[in-house]
Amino acid sequence: MAPTLQRRDRPLILIVEDEPQVRTIIRMNLEDDGYAVAECASGRDALEQVRTLKPDLTILDVMLPGLSGLEVCRQIRSERGQGDLVLMLTALSKEVDIVLGLEVGADDYLTKPFGSKELRARVRALLRRGQVIESEERRIPLSAQAYVDLDQRVVRYAGGEVAMTGKEFDLLVHLARRPGRVFSRQELLNSVWGMDFVGIDRTVDTHVTRVRKKLRLALGNQEVIDTVHGVGYRFRRASGE
Repeated sequence: MAPTLQRRDRPLILIVEDEPQVRTIIRMNLEDDGYAVAECASGRDALEQVRTLKPDLTILDVMLPGLSGLEVCRQIRSERGQGDLVLMLTALSKEVDIVLGLEVGADDYLTKPFGSKELRARVRALLRRGQVIESEERRIPLSAQAYVDLDQRVVRYAGGEVAMTGKEFDLLVHLARRPGRVFSRQELLNSVWGMDFVGIDRTVDTHVTRVRKKLRLALGNQEVIDTVHGVGYRFRRASGE
């Protein structure tokens, strides 16, 4: 199905859903809230439209003909990094299915059937998250005086800057964009190194150790990456805000 694009002077949301009735309900709710909307019904069309339209948010059904929503999300993350927002729709309510969706890179999920108020609230929350990054001139705060400079790919603080390798920087950004969320080592491997990377969990541990060491000078020896034993890692801003 060819997508229907309306306007681009407002946030653009791409709906990827093969059930016409569900797609129509979502579109009507989004248009009522003033968003521009594009639509498609298959995973392959979704990838094409993400590449072409660069939507502000993609609402992506898990169960799609041909290419699944999970695989679409994986490819979006592989091709475009973590900047694109993805809201996953699933008819599967089991916790393992929800976790799988998050681990391939979805920012949030909705379980069918869902109400219009919940849909609208999730969309607003995700778009605000994206706007915060832009409004802060592409900076991610680490403390009151230290931040990640996304354009220059360095950490800046009152006394100077901290240079990192490409993977160290990408790992820090992936964690810092979602403070408080716990990421498993496998999820970090998939998101930062890519689905095709052949490595072990120790790769993540080694890079986290290096990032922590490099941040100590900028943060006055405070730690911002916590180890969650048996699971992985999470980011928290330094104290003294």
